[in-house]
Amino acid sequence: MSRTAVAAGVDRIVGRHALKIDRQGDRSREFFYEFAWTSRDVTAEEQIFGVTDARNRIVIQGRTSGASGIASAPDLYRVTWQLQNEVVSVTNPEWHPGRIPEVVVERFRAVFSDLEMELRSGLDR
Repeated sequence: MSRTAVAAGVDRIVGRHALKIDRQGDRSREFFYEFAWTSRDVTAEEQIFGVTDARNRIVIQGRTSGASGIASAPDLYRVTWQLQNEVVSVTNPEWHPGRIPEVVVERFRAVFSDLEMELRSGLDR
């Protein structure tokens, strides 16, 4: 997948899902987008473990070996994305990584589906 196709897909899902890119980077063989942390309600499952606050963000990364095999073709990137989860708890008042409850994963599934559709359709353009 080209870097341009990923950037176009990210731009479209940002607007569609009212997301904000907090930070992005571009190096010779990789790029990334870190979306802003989004606060959310603590789930019942998390409350059992003493979680008092929770937030999530999406991180998208693209990496290439730098060799597309065709001299005139743009570099092709392997794109990965992940949902990150941080919590505050009664035993640790600082933000720290926490297990992502399945109900939270389901809330973000629409964003990932849209991104996947945008990236796949970008290949056809």
